[in-house]
Amino acid sequence: MKCDILYLCGQLDYGDSVSGNYIFYKLLKQLDNVNLKVLPLFAKTKQDIDYNDFLNYIPPTQENIPHLMANIPEHKILVLSGDDFPLSFIDYLCKTYKSKLVIITMTHWLYGNGSAYPELENDFIGDVVNKRLHIFENYETYIINGSSYSALIHSNSKFCNIKNIILPFPFEEIDIDNNFEKINDVDKKVILWGTTQPETTRKGKEYFENILDWFYKMCDNPNDILIKTIGPKSEINTKFDVEYLGSIPNRKELSKVYKNVDVFALTTLADAGPMMATECIKNNTPLVSFSTNIATDLVSDGKNGYIVSETEEYASKLYEILYNKTFHMDLDYVKKFNSQETVATKYNEFFKKLLK
Repeated sequence: MKCDILYLCGQLDYGDSVSGNYIFYKLLKQLDNVNLKVLPLFAKTKQDIDYNDFLNYIPPTQENIPHLMANIPEHKILVLSGDDFPLSFIDYLCKTYKSKLVIITMTHWLYGNGSAYPELENDFIGDVVNKRLHIFENYETYIINGSSYSALIHSNSKFCNIKNIILPFPFEEIDIDNNFEKINDVDKKVILWGTTQPETTRKGKEYFENILDWFYKMCDNPNDILIKTIGPKSEINTKFDVEYLGSIPNRKELSKVYKNVDVFALTTLADAGPMMATECIKNNTPLVSFSTNIATDLVSDGKNGYIVSETEEYASKLYEILYNKTFHMDLDYVKKFNSQETVATKYNEFFKKLLK
């Protein structure tokens, strides 16, 4: 058995929602004249897949490595999106099949000595990083960054001499509910904040609380303002009214939430994404964000929201959006970066060059 690309694939779904691994699988399926095989890290999925692409699931434990190796087809390109497989296994495959190695950074695990976001802990140096770099430098290796922010992390890491390219996920992959009309009380100005990990330092809840302190001093009438939060319940220390919406079961339901608020407050301190940045914009909801994620590619000053550097400025931009409406939504601006057509073309060009 032979194939062009072997994809070592992580989980394809989170409940009813798709993962980045699934979106990436769909992108690989759209490549022109490419034979794809997938070695999965899951036994089953709810998502629509071509089971002919998938090899048998075998847990990638050390004792199972011989079984995994026996299950591997000859391939030209090895693609991985995480560190779920032992480095020795990756090394063996590239050496045995003379594979070109492509790594997609859905987090910044690649650059860290143990952290998925080493820029927060200055975790760029150590034995894990050195071993990983030593192996990857032995082969023709390419790194796919999904945003300019991730490319910046790449340039500041020990992997900076390995070739990288910015290839985002397509804008059209975001599900929205086009039949939903905004029903929010016009007397309230609504700020949305949310994450599946509200107590994780990386998600910036303490920063959000500080932002709300500044905003409380600025706003015309605190009773005008309602804070809505999504995800696991986490107490927000603020003088404003807070409504906890809980976890949202799927992207279509999340679309209704975005459409029913005035601004999304993104306080993530480091992220290769997040998908929520793209989701809110596609639902015509502006956002305010630090320059620590994909929002820097989707937002220009006053266009789709604002990128800020500190909390007082963040609060002032919330005021500008809620009271002065000094922004405009421009989805064409976003599509220049990651429309389906643009992304598909770039992926085709990238893999065609590697398969020559």
